[in-house]
Amino acid sequence: MSSVVEPEPAGGGGSEHVDEAALAGTALAAVLALFLGEGAWDWVVLPVGIALLGVLGAFYELPNESRGLSWRFGRGLIDEDWPRRAEVITVAIIVSLCLLLVFAWPTQSVMHWIGGLQECDHIQEAQMVSLRGDQAWQRLQLKDEQDRLAGIKNPGQDVKDSLEIVEKSLGIQTGEEEALVKDAGENARGACWGEKTSAPLGVLTAALFVITFGVLAKRSSSAKPSQTRSKRDGRR
Repeated sequence: MSSVVEPEPAGGGGSEHVDEAALAGTALAAVLALFLGEGAWDWVVLPVGIALLGVLGAFYELPNESRGLSWRFGRGLIDEDWPRRAEVITVAIIVSLCLLLVFAWPTQSVMHWIGGLQECDHIQEAQMVSLRGDQAWQRLQLKDEQDRLAGIKNPGQDVKDSLEIVEKSLGIQTGEEEALVKDAGENARGACWGEKTSAPLGVLTAALFVITFGVLAKRSSSAKPSQTRSKRDGRR
């Protein structure tokens, strides 16, 4: 009696691999979106980083074919297994960036606590003082113009309209100038914080990548291809 071998569906386990690739790409896009923002790190990035790591840990898994890889330079890394090595390296980069989101805000807070960002506070104060000086000068100019227009005898409609505009401008400046000063100071300090923390966080990112890559490389070389192939065949 002849046995009929049913053909394996097209794509086999490819759909799962594509989903994992899409998942890794989504995580990378989320990380890059946060990195492209300017200013200081906010505490919100910490739970976002934890959530991304949780999603990657729960749903992403290196394919079985990535196990049993050799990472020894003597054996040659550019061979038929280089795409799987590239995948391991890519995943290590994404995971290390997600870990950086977890450590970015605490690192910034520690730097501020030990006085490493004290210069940024001085920059904030200088920006606020400078902006208050500019606003005071503008307010003085408007008041001079107000006095000049108010001193005109028998003013026409155009003078009245100009006086009304000047008075409205004075009212707007008086009500909003302090908020503008605070916003400008916060923006200046945030930009300084982002610049001051970029170098330490860059070193931290490199360290996290080395650690993550070491763990994934060890995991990918922990089993021989024959062992993983037999396990995969046993599931079919």
